[in-house]
Amino acid sequence: LKTLSNQKKLLLKRQEETQLIINSIEVTMNILAGEKNLELLFSDMPKDFTEKLMKHKGDDAFDSMLSSLAELSEKDIALSKKETDDWAFDYKSMLSDCVSSKKVQKKIKGHYILMNRLFKKMYGDSFKGIGYNGYLILADKTISEPITKAVYDNYQIGMAEHIYEAMIIFADKELTHNLDEYQQLEI
Repeated sequence: LKTLSNQKKLLLKRQEETQLIINSIEVTMNILAGEKNLELLFSDMPKDFTEKLMKHKGDDAFDSMLSSLAELSEKDIALSKKETDDWAFDYKSMLSDCVSSKKVQKKIKGHYILMNRLFKKMYGDSFKGIGYNGYLILADKTISEPITKAVYDNYQIGMAEHIYEAMIIFADKELTHNLDEYQQLEI
């Protein structure tokens, strides 16, 4: 009986070790799939941009983002890229407009909808929509995160700052009073 008990403990230990290896492989596969999607998403960026981006690999926040991107299909990535590019090229023509103008604010509403849609695809049913504070955080990342700033400024230098200011106005004017309505847009 003691021999069987020892054998069982040994097998359970091996099972646990095997499960850890399987989990590690799954994480690696997820990150690799996320890298592929990231490359598709930024395919029109300069090559050195993608290389700089990949230097963040190993950073927990970056790897988490890669894992989230892995949840998207190539079709989802292609659609998101097209929508984002279309939005950005339209927005680019508004950079001389006041950030509080109706035209710019309407375009920023489109940005909010794009982000809601993308996050819903990435995070599934647990995502309930971008709130006021969440959109302020996104706005801040537009200028404080070098990667995000570089993406927007790739369309046009100064675009990140313009979007940042417009996002703050949009959040203050629209999200403080109509949050429930906005959080459900396009999700």
